[in-house]
Amino acid sequence: MTIKTYRYIVHSAFYVVKFRYFYTKIRQQLHILAFIIYTEMITAEKRNSMSFCYEYPRPAVTVDIALITNHPSNCILLIKRGNEPFKDCWALPGGFVDENEDLEHAAIRELKEETGIKDLRLNQYRTYGTPGRDPRGHTVSVVYRAILPEPIDAIGHDDATEAKWFEFTNLPQLAFDHQIIINDLLKTYKSSPDSNSSS
Repeated sequence: MTIKTYRYIVHSAFYVVKFRYFYTKIRQQLHILAFIIYTEMITAEKRNSMSFCYEYPRPAVTVDIALITNHPSNCILLIKRGNEPFKDCWALPGGFVDENEDLEHAAIRELKEETGIKDLRLNQYRTYGTPGRDPRGHTVSVVYRAILPEPIDAIGHDDATEAKWFEFTNLPQLAFDHQIIINDLLKTYKSSPDSNSSS
């Protein structure tokens, strides 16, 4: 073997070792970088999921609206449900609160959608949340009411096929726990200062 060949082999071996050293270092750095990126992605995903999700089951929120009048007789407005559960049964107007929707706005919206009635001042009455009150799952209903000087025209829309005023002494079979709600209303509404005039 000549000296020139020997030097060539030595230099080649040196560069191979040097290349492997830097290659190993680069691989280590890439692995560290990939781990950092992965960790940041997981952290961001958890942060975003925590903003909108909650790991524990929770009830849905609904609103129900009771419109009452005592002229010419004590009456309350009911709607006939067009959908299950309790399809074709009578109930208080109402429905689910939309995401990011104020409770009172939800009550005003549902009343307009199901009866066509608008421009009434509604007052929050009570909240009902007994488990089992809704066969679809646990719901909490915030009840709003208004006492009117006389019945006003109402027509069933949206989820309601009919809207009709009923005397308290002649109520049909009611959906959900609405009979309980109306019984409570009967005990309190006569002494209430709430009042409205139709627009």
